[in-house]
Amino acid sequence: MISSTLKWLVCCGIAWVSLPALAWDGDTDEPAWTQLTNDVAAGKAQLEDLMAQAAVAGVDTNYAYVSKVVIDRFQTYAQYDRSNPDEVYEAFTNVWWHAKVPDQNYSVNLPFDEMQSCLEVSSNAIAELQAQLATNVVLKAPVDFTTGAMSFGPGSALRNGEPVFPSDFTWMPGDEDLMTAFGRMGGTYYALTDMSDDTTVKANAINNDVNSMTDQNADNIAFGQYFIGHKAASWMTNAHPEIVDGGRNFVTYDTDSPYIRGWFTNLFQGYLPPVCEEQGDQPRMHLLANEPNFATRTGGWLADNGVSANTMTNYNGWLTEKYTTISNLNSTYGTSYADFNAAMNGMSMPIDPTAAGTVQGGPVWYDWCRFNMDRVNDFFQFLKDGTQGSDPLSKPVTIKILGGQLGNSWRDDGMDMEYLANLMDVTGADLHVIPANATIMQPNKIDTTWTNHYTLDWREQSMMLDFYKSLYPDKPYYDSEWHGFATGKWRDFSMDRDYVRSALWLGFTHGMNCIQSWVWARENDGNFLNVNSDFIGDILTQPTALDAYGRVMKELNAHATDVTGLVKQDRHFMVYYCGEAAIQNLAYVEELEEVYEALKLLNVRVGFTTPSDISGLSVSSQTVVVPPTTFISDASYVALLAFEQAGGNVVLVNGSTASFLKTELGFAASDNTNLAPYASVDFDVATVMVNDLGDALDPLMLSNAVHVVITDSGAQPAYGILATQTVDPVTGESTLSLINVSKDARTVSLSLSSGYSADYRDLLIGQLVSSIQTMEPYDVLLLKTENQSVPPVVSVAVQWGEAGGDTNIVAGNQDFVVKNTTYIEGTAANPAVGSSYYPINTDRSAVFNTSSSSSGNAKQVLNTTYGDTIRSGKNQATYDCMYVWENLSAGNVALAGLAAETRVAMWGGTGTGVVHWIIQKETGDWYASAGTELTKYNANSASFNSLSVPDASVLNWSGFTPITSGYGTIGSSASIDMKNIKSVGLYYDLSGSGENINADLRYFKATVISGTPASGWDDFVALYGLSPTGVETNDFDKDGELDYVEYALGGNPTNPASQGVPPSMAYNPDHYVSFFNLELIHSNPGITYIQEWTDNLISNVWNSSWDWSTNNSSDTSGYDEVEHKVYGGTNANFFFRLKVLHP
Repeated sequence: MISSTLKWLVCCGIAWVSLPALAWDGDTDEPAWTQLTNDVAAGKAQLEDLMAQAAVAGVDTNYAYVSKVVIDRFQTYAQYDRSNPDEVYEAFTNVWWHAKVPDQNYSVNLPFDEMQSCLEVSSNAIAELQAQLATNVVLKAPVDFTTGAMSFGPGSALRNGEPVFPSDFTWMPGDEDLMTAFGRMGGTYYALTDMSDDTTVKANAINNDVNSMTDQNADNIAFGQYFIGHKAASWMTNAHPEIVDGGRNFVTYDTDSPYIRGWFTNLFQGYLPPVCEEQGDQPRMHLLANEPNFATRTGGWLADNGVSANTMTNYNGWLTEKYTTISNLNSTYGTSYADFNAAMNGMSMPIDPTAAGTVQGGPVWYDWCRFNMDRVNDFFQFLKDGTQGSDPLSKPVTIKILGGQLGNSWRDDGMDMEYLANLMDVTGADLHVIPANATIMQPNKIDTTWTNHYTLDWREQSMMLDFYKSLYPDKPYYDSEWHGFATGKWRDFSMDRDYVRSALWLGFTHGMNCIQSWVWARENDGNFLNVNSDFIGDILTQPTALDAYGRVMKELNAHATDVTGLVKQDRHFMVYYCGEAAIQNLAYVEELEEVYEALKLLNVRVGFTTPSDISGLSVSSQTVVVPPTTFISDASYVALLAFEQAGGNVVLVNGSTASFLKTELGFAASDNTNLAPYASVDFDVATVMVNDLGDALDPLMLSNAVHVVITDSGAQPAYGILATQTVDPVTGESTLSLINVSKDARTVSLSLSSGYSADYRDLLIGQLVSSIQTMEPYDVLLLKTENQSVPPVVSVAVQWGEAGGDTNIVAGNQDFVVKNTTYIEGTAANPAVGSSYYPINTDRSAVFNTSSSSSGNAKQVLNTTYGDTIRSGKNQATYDCMYVWENLSAGNVALAGLAAETRVAMWGGTGTGVVHWIIQKETGDWYASAGTELTKYNANSASFNSLSVPDASVLNWSGFTPITSGYGTIGSSASIDMKNIKSVGLYYDLSGSGENINADLRYFKATVISGTPASGWDDFVALYGLSPTGVETNDFDKDGELDYVEYALGGNPTNPASQGVPPSMAYNPDHYVSFFNLELIHSNPGITYIQEWTDNLISNVWNSSWDWSTNNSSDTSGYDEVEHKVYGGTNANFFFRLKVLHP
């Protein structure tokens, strides 16, 4: 019977039901079996009928086809399991962990579970097809791998030059239905067992694989692996039994043996040319080894096998080369060996990291681990040279490194992560992901503390991919044995399709390019006895999970270009990985993982750097984050110091002991105290450390185009959504990937950081969706912005002089050529443009018009040391003048911002002045702004009033009559827009006595914007010539206040003396406390103000709820003074803060 528990899924108004893949709880007799199989057959028939309808309607059925194949196969597989319960029971009892299986009647219930899961598969596929036919869901067509030219590109697998994600299962049959549903990656396997003698490769081994390549080419199978098996032939071990000395699990012989290397050379030269030539130029990879591990410490994986005499001889030579004399070695080790042979013989295997002479953290331990890495590196280099030297096209090499290798606390196993990443042409590993409801078989080997916070164990996969992709972004990544479905340490017997989706999306959004999943553990008739798999709980006992895999791979391939674009971005926060620290300190990698996790929760672009890589980083855009690093070599420290001293930012995460205390050999370090970090953060577990790390890095975080706010069910800030985004440089549209790895639901609110509006399309269903999304655990979204208001072009329309003064405008004082007392439009009053006036005037507005109350002097452009200056003045009690530029761009533009440096100038006497911005519309009408009082300065001083208005539309405008017979007139208030303006300038109303009163102007600037101004911030950037990038750190005038903060507070980013008006507070008689700050008067300021208070700094809990707030006018043009009140009659302390979210 079917469980009555149903899960309702809602999509775009269409609700459909998904039956859960739960353990069977009904009867297991023949009538029940017949009924269930009939139900499955009926569901498949309904699906097939709907697929036929969809095909006629032109609706994509590729995803539904996966479901049909799954049901087809499991009708056979489940029947096999039903007919062979003894085989299932034997497999069940053969696994040592069978007592941990939730269903102890597994062997009987398995076929019923499989059929019930098939009902879920058909139900899900039918509901989706119905939604497609109703056009409520539009699925993008996936890639057709049966055709097309396949290749590797920079950091990608390609089909016809476009990114794709090839997939497969280990040991999956090459049947067309399976390859269409789950992928078509081929390859071959060969080993020393294919040698018949020292020099001869067996003919049948070559011929069989040549024929296999012919068949694979016919099916357009590509991206295959040439898997090198590391097992010696029996005749080899019989003739040379010593070759197995030092062998390990998957590399079963002595890698230092000259026999092994000689045989491999002959194998490569005999086998690869004919097989590779048959395959031609189809992309392939030489997989050099499967899960290599050469552990040598006590308790390490097969470390009791020791090492060979060849290895120890090489160790002798390594020590000799490093130390030259035995006295040097003895001095370092604190020993008294007679010679290097004695030192070699003094090393016993396995090495004990706790023993006095070989303790981890000391020189012997370090040297042995470093030697072990060097010898393994040499072996892999030998394999790479041999395969590529015998492959006619020298195709790339890869290694199936253990997925947890980077996070492994021990480094005695010979695996040099940085070297091997460099050696591989296609980086590789077998990564693990674990769902939250997995049954753990080996709890001593899996740390499950992540279940306190997350719905899946995502860190291993993401960290390894970030490591590879940051060090070598142009190398593709191939996971040749993906363990997202099971390992020997865990099983999930009712795997959720949503888990499969999120695990795969996490992989490919972090840089996975090709995937072969573990494992296809059945033959076509359902038999599982001849496959090397535990079978119990494997993917081929779970139709829902298998269906999800095929569907998700099609989904990923349909969107491969967007997904690849998310990966190929600069990384801004780089974790400093020191190999010597990993060797010497067991806690180093664990703490590095916590730092990495905290950075990921912040949704910043995270990568890794190393001592050999750090010199290639950008000191202006990349920050190095150093985890607790007790041990460091001089070279590694110098590399870090060089980055910092070149201007790079270094953030130290401090552990229980200070970093950089010891050298790689464990001796006290010297001269490691001259690093000046940008910030230091105390180490803690990631979920605690994330807040402090976020506060420290906040000024360095680059602004994303889309602002992502994550909250929990209580609307409080939260973590757990891994968000990645990129911007199309041509269209300006953003693409976002959002994956909820939290164990709890999260709400995501999206907005454009620029303040523009946009629609959001969910690419996975082809529908527009809300900017606010509630995401359940495992949920995945791929969104793209549409109908985004295009950022208008802000440009300088008028500029005379420069902020701070330009001394290259005139050669000596130059008189105006016209000195009118009535403004006459179209007159050029300026000195003649030429060698004496504005000889270099590109992008400058040399021509201006003027009129004043008197035609007498002074009417000049002055040549001064503080900046050449337009001056108009006269010794009279009242004096008006105006400077006008009549060349403002007309048409589809709007006046944006205005700026000037001006003053009332006198040598003595008394004087006052008011200045007004003035504009003329194309209609001929003039308008003047409200006046700004000017400070009178000595005419010989360098002091000026600095005026700026980021948005001229917020000014109070009145009608204006230009100067006629010496004086202008301000009329009544007028409501106008900033469009269709042809002239712009300043009008002065001055009063004085005793001597000439002058209107000085050394800088004037007006900006225009195409269409409607996008945001005040954009105008502000254009007005002052600021950089539109690096907003988080830009401080143009180096006054210690960031440009966007000065913008928020009414300051001038080009004048250190004008930082704006800081917030203030006041205690009122009614016991309310007021908090005041300036806020821009702008429909779209481009920034957000957040006022917060607390009565306890220890708790650090801030509140943004106020009892009362109001906006009042301020003395700063274009800004209101905002007052927020909170009752303080019952509080002994109050603390306030203003947060400004930058554009």
